[in-house]
Formats: sequence, structure tokens, C-alpha cells
Amino acid sequence: MGQLAPVRDLFIPVFFVSVGLGLDLGAVASMWWIVLFILLAVMAIKAFVIAGCAWSFGFSGPVSIMSGLALAQAGEFTLLTVSVGSARGLIGPDAVVVVTAVVALSLIVTPTMIQFAPKLAERFVRVPPPPWKHGALRDIGARHHKQEAGPLRAIIAGFGPVGRELYTSLDQAGFDCTIIELNPDTVAKQRGLGRRVVYGDAANPEVLHEAGIENADAVLLTMPDHNAMLAATQIVRAAAPGAFVAVRSGFLSRGMQATALGARLRRR
Repeated sequence: MGQLAPVRDLFIPVFFVSVGLGLDLGAVASMWWIVLFILLAVMAIKAFVIAGCAWSFGFSGPVSIMSGLALAQAGEFTLLTVSVGSARGLIGPDAVVVVTAVVALSLIVTPTMIQFAPKLAERFVRVPPPPWKHGALRDIGARHHKQEAGPLRAIIAGFGPVGRELYTSLDQAGFDCTIIELNPDTVAKQRGLGRRVVYGDAANPEVLHEAGIENADAVLLTMPDHNAMLAATQIVRAAAPGAFVAVRSGFLSRGMQATALGARLRRR
């Protein structure tokens, strides 16, 4: 990778500069409405299809929307296909101009779409997973229909320094706390102190069910592993749509990813 990265960084700008030099702006201006129509159609269809496929495979609404918007552009491989087709006389010069313009414009607008994707994705937080992906989660999430009042319940996944501080604060505030932890020594120690602890991975629906996710008012994910945090956020949001979900994140970009999956982003 160290040997290929400099070559990649060199050829990417050369490739796109060559695309720009080969674009006939006069021809594009004369067919601007065709270019605009195809651009909107291609990006809308790709965004819809990709988002739908992601959702059908079990990804949350926000992740599906962000995936569709991030991958809606016409890829640069299209330019290679058009070039081969033009060289063999399968595609006319006007079609080459239109396709090249569509690809170039779609690549230009993609960064802006990605920038605004998280805001749009927030509107799809409550989109349920597809019925064929519910599985054990199908009957979970009836927290708002409880008939009896009781103490607020919190689940803390990860019991390192951050998790311990949260437990102390919530316990003093009167919360009924449950700990999810993968370290068997920590589990044994906390059980010895009389605390409710579940051994397992917070990204496992059965572990969350054992911890009482259906009755949780707040779920706090403090594990340092970024991928595990995102996976757990998605499962928690699907299992408890009304619960407050907070995550520990050392970087704003990771926090935004978790926000798109349904967590709350807090800035000091």
C-alpha cells in the first residue's frame, strides 16, 4: 500500500484533469437540459435503489439514506466504458459529451450531498427495519406502554473508567442501572458488589434483551471500539426506539456516524 499510494495520488488528478480537458463545454451548453435531466434521473434512481438495498439487508433508515446519497454519483468507470464504446463506434459523439458531463457534474455535487446527508438522515431515525430482519427484535420496544411507574432504567455498555463514572452519577440520581461487560473479571467483581451485570456483547440482541432493553429509558455505550459502538447503536435503536441513546466518541466524525444511527450528539 505504501508503494501504491503515491502512484494513486498522482494518477487520480491526471485522470480527472484529462476528463475535464475532453469535455466540450459548448456542446454541453447547447444540450444543458438533457444533461440536467439525465443527471437528476441517474442520481435519484441510484440513491433510491442503493438506499432500498441497504434497508432490505437490515441497515437502519439513516444509514440507508446516507449510503444512497454517498453512492448516487455516476462512477468514473462509466467514462472508461463510454471511451471504449466510442472507439468501437457504438456510441455517438453527442452521447459521449452528455455522459461525460453527467459523470463530471455528479462527482462535483457528491461532496455537498454527503455534507448534508446526516441532516436528512435524521428524519429517518424511526424507520423500522424490514419485517424479515426483525427476528428477536419484533416484539421489543414497548416501553411507552408500561402500565406501572417505576425508577428510570439505564443500561451502561462497557464498564471502564467512563462507564464507572456514569454508573456512580446515575446511581446517585436514582436510576436502576444494568451493566453490560465483556471482561469476565469485571463482571465477577461487579456481581460481588451486588450490581446487576450481564456478560456479553452489547451488539447482540439477546444480550440486550437479557439486560432489559425493552424497559430501558437510557442506553449509554462507552466501549472504546468504534465499530462495536456503531453496531450496538444500530441494534439498540431498533430494539428501543424511544430510549435515550448516548455514545462515547473521541472524534466528531465518529459521533456524527453514531448520530445518523440514532444516538444523541452532545457538544460541550
